[in-house]
Formats: sequence, structure tokens, C-alpha cells
Amino acid sequence: MRCTKIIRRVSGCAIARMILLAGAMIMIGVVSSAEVPVGARKWRTGVDTFRAQIGGAIANYQRPDSTWSAIVNDFVPEGDSVAVCSSAALGTRVNDEGVVRVTHTLDGVEYTITQKLIGVGWINIDTRQSHWIDSTMSWSAPDIDSNIVAWSSVSPGVNYRIRKQNGRVEHGIFYSAAFLDSAVALYDQRDDSAYIALANVMIYTLSANLDHPDSAFGDVDRRVLKQVGWNRFSIRSHVLHYPGSEETDAVPVRLYWEKRGNSLVCVEYVMMHDIKVVHQAYPTATIWHNATETLDLNDIEDTWLNSGAPNNNYGGEDYNHCDGLNSHPYLIKFNTSDITPPVTVSACSLYVRIGSGTNTWNVRRVTTAWTEGTKTGSEIEEFESGATYNESNDSYAFHVYWGDGGDWGSSDYVGSNSDSRSQTGPGFVYHEGSTLAGDMEGFINGTYSVKSWAMYSNSSTQVVNSTESASKEPYVVIVYTASSTADFRRRRTIIQQ
Repeated sequence: MRCTKIIRRVSGCAIARMILLAGAMIMIGVVSSAEVPVGARKWRTGVDTFRAQIGGAIANYQRPDSTWSAIVNDFVPEGDSVAVCSSAALGTRVNDEGVVRVTHTLDGVEYTITQKLIGVGWINIDTRQSHWIDSTMSWSAPDIDSNIVAWSSVSPGVNYRIRKQNGRVEHGIFYSAAFLDSAVALYDQRDDSAYIALANVMIYTLSANLDHPDSAFGDVDRRVLKQVGWNRFSIRSHVLHYPGSEETDAVPVRLYWEKRGNSLVCVEYVMMHDIKVVHQAYPTATIWHNATETLDLNDIEDTWLNSGAPNNNYGGEDYNHCDGLNSHPYLIKFNTSDITPPVTVSACSLYVRIGSGTNTWNVRRVTTAWTEGTKTGSEIEEFESGATYNESNDSYAFHVYWGDGGDWGSSDYVGSNSDSRSQTGPGFVYHEGSTLAGDMEGFINGTYSVKSWAMYSNSSTQVVNSTESASKEPYVVIVYTASSTADFRRRRTIIQQ
């Protein structure tokens, strides 16, 4: 570590000169109008007409003018900048000293925010006394790998990274095990350890057309910098990440904001007693502060049934097998709660990714309730649940089964084929038609309590990607009119931490 010295007892203004840990994101909407928007819940196409998508991967964001453009994550070299991503609605430029410049244009007006890490250090949250650990970040040549720009040792034992993901740009600080050893050793020597936090300082510079209300300054857990049309520049609450943190209680990270002319200083801090507990549990692990959210709008469950192994569940598999209705049907069901009834559905298309080959595909509505389960081809254990082909095994009375031992046509499906279509893979195939639209209208309006279809083929067994298959998940696109004419465009966060 570079030498640690006491700066002074500080008022609010000086707090913003130190501390350690960071993670910020920048996000905005994006897709050409010719593409089917994937991952959006719903969007407006007319005065009272809406399109909605259930399931699928995130592939676009909506612009404020209601058009759509594709997410672009890849950085490319340009001029004196280290990396640029300018083909998306959210323009991103990273230079060789870790400065990130983000631009967003609304109604012909460009809004810009830059961010930069300026130091790491300590703070006593009771007295507001601050200590630099390092205020001279070292910016050596970074490594650039697709959507990541990364620097090693911006301070001894501290690495820094910029990543563009799903229309957002995030920064993260990573602490090595050796750095944490030293930090904990110094922490243990302090009489005021109960009040000591480890932190980093970020500076944000806003363009003149972005204001920052004084009410949001001070010590907060989140902050909205500016609302811009349907989007907002927002720094949200974030947490400390470490091995297993997704399964345990999050370690909170606080923000302290100050205004410095046209710039905002953000001190991001986490209590050392929390860091010490994490480091003791994972002494050789790198820990980092980075609010990495995954946008997952998948409200779909799916599985397949196997007549050859009638007591097995396949809900956790990446792929489903699908052929005849009486042998390997593929089941898919939907959560439609995001759409407010009553609605009139005029069109509905089901998109499923299949393997190679040509098959005639059929879809029918399911009337028997079922649960997806988590197995990958093994039998359901006692008190577990999951769809299987065989429901007649009395030793599994506590399980949720689906099927009646082979008589599939009478009690478990109703009506004729919702759609029958010959299509060739590999790739996404789709089903559409008035029957599907009527089924979906019934799913949304509550006419049918089971919101499910079964898909099957008339020829050879096919492989179908499941909801566990990243970026290849099934989804359904709906066109509908609603009794309410409210605009349901989803607001997108431009900058998010």
C-alpha cells in the first residue's frame, strides 16, 4: 500500500476525497423497427394497440420515440480512445485513463455524463475523518476483450474494469486477497474500528443540460441524477460481491454525494467489519463491489415428458426432446400477470428454437395443471414436485404429476391443433393463428386457469431449447387491445449503479 495519512477531520465537503469500492452502470434502450423486440414486456404500437412479449432473451431497448434498436456490447478501438461503442442508442467511450463518457440523444438534444475513479481510502462514518490509501491511480495499458476494458493494479492489489452488458456500462473494483489481508490488519489496530468503512471516490461530470437537485445529496442508498424523457440517469443501491454472495444476505454499500461546481463526487463505502467477515470466510478470494444485475424477463416454464422413463422429470435441462403427442410432448406455460385484463388478442406467435431437420409441428392447449421441476432426467424424490409422464405411481402421492399414463388425447388437451406448420431448423421456428390468439386471450383474461400449450411433431424426434438455454429461450409475442389507453412503455435506466 502507498502511505496512509490522516488528511483532516472533515465536513461533508471533504468526505468526497477518498475511499474504496465501485460499480456503476449505464443503460439505455435499443432495436431496428424491422426486428422483433426480444425481452421487452410490452410496447405501444397505436392509440390502443399494444405488443407484448413473454419470455425470451434481452436483445433490445426502447428509444423515447417508441422505436427500438439493438443492444450493442462490443467495444472497438478509435483514435486516441481506448475503446468506443457508438452504434447503440447509448454511446460509450473509454479512454486510457479509465474515463468513461456516456451519451444519450433525446429529441435532438445530446446528454452526456462522464465518470472516473480518483482514489481509494478509509472513512470514519461517525466523525467523518478520512484517510487516503491511494489518491494517485496508475493507468497502465488496459486489456480489451470484446465488451470489457480492464486495468491491472490501478493501486497495489486493486484492479479496475469497465464492462458493457445488455445496454449498460458498469465499472467494478476488485480487491486481491493480499490487499484485504493488509486492510484487515490495519483495521484491527484501530480503536474506532466499529465506525471504519473502506471506500472509493468516483467523480461524475454532467453536461449543462443535466441538473442535479440538492435534495439528493448527502448519505443515501440510491440517487436519481436526472429524468430524461422515458429514461433516467440513476445511481441505484448496490452490494459487495464475493463467492456465494448470491445465496446469502447482501453486504450493503452506501453512497455519499457532494456537488463540486459542474461535477458530482460520489463516495461509495462499505463497513470494514462486514468486509472482515467476508475475507475471513474466503481468505484467498478476490472480492468486488459491483451491482451486476441480469435483466431476465423470462416468465415462461417448460419441460418435456418421456414415455420411455415415465417417472422422470426434465425441468432443469437445457434441451427438451419433442416428437409424438403420446411419447415426447414438449410443455410450455406462461405468466401473463404483467398484462392487465380485459384484452382482445388479435395475433399471437410462439417462437421456439429447434435443432436441425424438417418437421411438422403442432400446438395444443393444455388443461391439466403441471409444474416444471428441476430434475435433468432423474426420478422425483418424495415431497418434490415436477411434471412426469406417469401420474399413476401411488408411491409418489405427494408429487405433482402431469399425464394419465398414456391417454394423452382426451383429458389433457382440448380442441384441434392450434397450429400445424412444417419448418426447418436449426433456429427459431414459430407458430401462429387464430387458435393461439384465442388461447392467449383466455390466458390473460382468466378464461383458462392453466396457461399452457403442448408442442409435438409428426415425424422424428427433435431437440428444443429450453428456458435454461441462455439467449435461445422460447418466447411468445402478442398483439392486443386493452380497455386502458395508458402508455406501457418501460422506462429504461441510463446510468445505474
